[in-house]
Amino acid sequence: MMTRKTLFSLLLLFTSACAPTPELPIITPLKPFALKEAFGGEVTPAAMKGKVWVAHLFFTSCPTICPKMMKTVRELGGEVTDKGPYFLSISVDPETDTPDRLKTYALDQKIDRERWKLVTGDEEALRSVATESLKLGTPEEPDLHSMRLVLIDREGNVRGLYSADDPKAVQRLKEDLKSLL
Repeated sequence: MMTRKTLFSLLLLFTSACAPTPELPIITPLKPFALKEAFGGEVTPAAMKGKVWVAHLFFTSCPTICPKMMKTVRELGGEVTDKGPYFLSISVDPETDTPDRLKTYALDQKIDRERWKLVTGDEEALRSVATESLKLGTPEEPDLHSMRLVLIDREGNVRGLYSADDPKAVQRLKEDLKSLL
């Protein structure tokens, strides 16, 4: 026979498991930008609307944290449904990572062109996207070599920043993705 304490504990556990997830805060809307995509065309906030995105900064010649970031993003691809997510990898080395170089990289890495965009732009545009839209550092001190993944909702709002080298943060990102999809 169950005691009142056991019954209460089970009831509390059940109701807390069914409780709605708190809504993610809107950190900032994306500011206007236009970045060149590896396979042609531009990526803009208007083009991103209607889809949930995970964005991050990288460069193809990085031997340290960027391969780890790309691996984490690739693993997040396992969370893909017909609703998303989509991925935006922004190269912060425009001299090396031309659209042609990014195209070669995407083909070598077997990146899904429909779901994963590799983009670049001029240095000023990249700094602006990093600091003003993605909130990675400040204009005076941008964090262009960051381990952060940035969650962007269907309306073009930044909803979360997650450390790609923290398994708990990546798990939280997966849960937050599900809440937006």
